[in-house]
Amino acid sequence: MASHKRKGNPQLQVRLPREHWIWEIDPKMRSLDVQKALDFYRRYHDAWEEVRANLEEIKQLIACGAAGSIKEKDETDNRLFETLDKFLNI
Repeated sequence: MASHKRKGNPQLQVRLPREHWIWEIDPKMRSLDVQKALDFYRRYHDAWEEVRANLEEIKQLIACGAAGSIKEKDETDNRLFETLDKFLNI
């Protein structure tokens, strides 16, 4: 008995509730829209991980006092430090 495999891209089977938004999309476009959503998620995830890594680095610089050694040039720099400090205290 010969196996009849489809050529092309592999498939991913996912079970979703009947009320999921994906079922409102035209079946001919559904696969493309899911692919776009997954691509968006990957870009968002990667960007968020970069932000988290940068925040950790900033927190470490502040903790060891390195950020305090940066010369404050003008009022804009002061506002940046104040905003960053508020953000890190969330």
